Order: sequence, then structure tokens, then C-alpha cells
Amino acid sequence: MPLPQPLESLDNSCSAIFNNTLYAYTSTALQSLYLGSDAEWMNLTPGVPVTGGVCVKSTPVDNDDAAGLWIVGGVADSSDYKGLQKYTFSTGQWATIEPNVPVTQNRLWHSAVYLNASDTILMYAGTQDGTKQPSSQTFTINATEPHTVLAYESSADPAITPELIPFSQSKAMYVGGSETNTRAMLFSATSGWKDSNSTLAHPFYNSTNIHAIVINGDDGSKNLYTFDMTKSPNQVNRTIIVDAEGNPVQNAVPVVEERGTKTAPTKMLRRDDLTVQNWPTYNDTLVPSSTRSAYSIARDQSGLVVISGGNENDVLCMFRARKNTWVNATQMLSRAQTNQLGTTSIPTTSSILSSTASSAPTNTAQISSEPASTTTAAAAAKASSDPPFPVKRY
Repeated sequence: MPLPQPLESLDNSCSAIFNNTLYAYTSTALQSLYLGSDAEWMNLTPGVPVTGGVCVKSTPVDNDDAAGLWIVGGVADSSDYKGLQKYTFSTGQWATIEPNVPVTQNRLWHSAVYLNASDTILMYAGTQDGTKQPSSQTFTINATEPHTVLAYESSADPAITPELIPFSQSKAMYVGGSETNTRAMLFSATSGWKDSNSTLAHPFYNSTNIHAIVINGDDGSKNLYTFDMTKSPNQVNRTIIVDAEGNPVQNAVPVVEERGTKTAPTKMLRRDDLTVQNWPTYNDTLVPSSTRSAYSIARDQSGLVVISGGNENDVLCMFRARKNTWVNATQMLSRAQTNQLGTTSIPTTSSILSSTASSAPTNTAQISSEPASTTTAAAAAKASSDPPFPVKRY
């Protein structure tokens, strides 16, 4: 049985997972897919069509009704569009947002992430004149009215489409963004940017096509997963960036594991089993062979990763990071799901391949303590006709 087929192409989409549902946004559609049996794609109200925007899922504390999908930046046909809109999951309605300074308008080649503790959206890098060049512009935008913008001075490396990853309730991590950056940086709304004093052994060799997530171990460790879907078989690597003692790892390299036929764990792992010493061995039994470009990656709280778009014949694939295994997506989404996910060897359009496929290292990173910096408007943006914006000072 084939995978459920979207009604519109998922190429160049951005995505998020909320309440076990994948939401995928493109300039032509907003579509959703329930991540369970009998799954079918649904077309939702599309919002303002933009190209080059990024998806940010916001989940305010103790307010599920306000949770939503933000499209940050991007270019629209209308010159009045300020580059920010929100789809509220509970109502299915869009709202066009106007921050007090239009730093999101026409912004491209940037990244953004939601900081739960401060209820703000962090936006890093990008330009507003259409040029593709490294930038270190840093802003936070309040996720509630009046959507105040603050600019921050950046000590982070200038980047094009960097990886911004939730690191904790109050902090985000930046890696990648160029083929020379080996630093991992942390940002919080209260302290700004700070070098984590952690480094990658090697920079991302393809910062456009490598995407990353961070998974917490139950021993306090933090593990960076990197995905390169342009390779066949697809490549995934895990790198310990904070060890079990809470120490940042210098010159981090991917964990090297034996490759070959892997069997699923003989027992279900309890959450308190997931440690540096007891992390499941990488299971490549179902590693996809289909390559992807212009794809999107989203993860849920359980560590399920959904990689979508970039291949019209194989619309998505799935990886369970806490089990370190690829998932039979067709079986998961079909009407007759009977086997445990990730343990079957039935080939599908999204999960195939031999047990002898190898996975070469991509990149990795490291992390450390709280950020601290000062902020100035001058470092946040080039001279323009935009009105002055508030500057965060410490």
C-alpha cells in the first residue's frame, strides 16, 4: 500500500508537528496529515502565500488554545504584507501579524525558533533585499500583542539559512549556516548570544541540505542528530554535544557504531534507560534509499522525526530518534497497522534498504552554559528606511 499522497507538492515546504499531526506549509497550500492509521492528507485554509518563509511552532505555557504555526519572513505579492502570520491550531484560523518594526518583511535565507520561557520568536540571519549573503542579524519578536521587536548584538558567526534548534525551554542552539562554522552557539532572550565553548570536529559540509535536531538523554546528555537526505542511502548521525555530567564536548564527532543488520531492542526502553551508555544502536534496516532536495524536517516531543518533500515519488519518511531507528511509514499510516513500528522489514516507498547500507558521518556540535551579551541596533540591521527599534541592554 503506498503512502498517503498530498494534494499539493511538498517541495520547498516547511513543517511542524502538533498533537500527532504533521502540518506542511508551501506558497500554494497548508496541508495536514494525522500521523496514525487511516491517515489522509487534508487541505486547510492556506493563509497568505509567501515563498522563503520558515515554519515556527509556538506552544505557550498552559495555553494549548493559543498554540500555532507561524510563517516567519518570506516574500509575498503584496507590498503591505509585513512577513509574519500565524495559524492557530485550535481554531483553524489565520491571523496576519504586524510587528512594531517590519524586520520580517521580505526576509529570506534566515531561520527562526520559538522560545517557550519568554514566549518569543528568535529570528537569526537573512536579508531583506533579496540577496543571498551571510548575516548575523538577530531579533526576538513577542508572540503576543503588541509583538514588540528587540534587536540583539551577535557574537555568532554570520550565516545563510542556519540551523536554529530548541535547546531548552529558554534557549536555542545555532549550528551550521556555513561550510566553515564549527561553533555551537546558545541564545536566550534574557542573555542574548553566548559561545558555548563547544566546537564541531568538522563543519557542516552542505549547510543547505543538512538538517538537525537535539534529543535529550535521561542522564542530562544532549545528542545532536544530523540528517543528509541527498545521499543514498540517507545518512543520519548522532553526536554527543553535552555529556552525562553536563560538560560540553570539544571537537565533537559522530558516534561510530557497527553497521549491518540490527534487531530491535528485546524490551521497550523506559525513558530513564536513555543514556549515553545505553543509547540504542543505530538501526539501518529501513533506511530510505530515496534522495531528497528542498525537504523539510519536523519532530514531536517523543522524538519522532518526519522528513517530507523533496521527492514526488516518496513524499515522506520517519525516524524515531530515541530508538535510533527508521520507521516503516507506510505501515504506520495505513489501515492495517499491526506490527510494532520500526521493527518490520517490509519494504516501502519511504523505508527501504539493505542491512548492509552504511551511513557516513555528517557533522556535529557541542554546547554549554547560559548566554550573555549586549545588544545594539547597529549590529542588528543595515541602514534602511525602517523605523528605529528597541535595543535589548543588560
